[in-house]
Amino acid sequence: MEKNTPLVGIMITMFIAVLLGAVMISISADQVNDVTGLKAVADEATTHTINYSAIIATDTVTLAQAPTGWKADSTDGCALTNFVLANSTGTALTVTTDYVVDLAAGTYYLTNSTTVQALGDNVTDASYNYCPDGYQTGFSATSIKLIIGFFALAIMVSVAFLIFYILRREGIDL
Repeated sequence: MEKNTPLVGIMITMFIAVLLGAVMISISADQVNDVTGLKAVADEATTHTINYSAIIATDTVTLAQAPTGWKADSTDGCALTNFVLANSTGTALTVTTDYVVDLAAGTYYLTNSTTVQALGDNVTDASYNYCPDGYQTGFSATSIKLIIGFFALAIMVSVAFLIFYILRREGIDL
């Protein structure tokens, strides 16, 4: 029985290490997703001024999460994505026909189309994805994502080495 006592300790230590590693990977993955994932906005409502079936074209709307600072840069920035503009009943309006959008600036304005003129309550709902503050792009985002993968790989390799060590001590050669 004395021969097996260290093996039981090693197995308990291995189990605890894997359990803690799994918890740490989960927490770290959530944090990585926060700085490398886009955030979604659904149904940001705006009331427009309609003047006797004619939209005032100068009614430019700036979205609540419009890119600012480095995110508004045209080359390295992080423009809005998946932009959809709909009326209050959920029917999507057509880009360039019913509205014009500048994704880098986070603005849009309605055009004088028949669909826009038929807006009953003068309300549009914008849905889009944006880069939150602290968002990482390029190599920094890739590096942050790799850390989680290498941490998981290190746990798997450690477990494999411990299993081979236990098997070798028991006289089992693979």
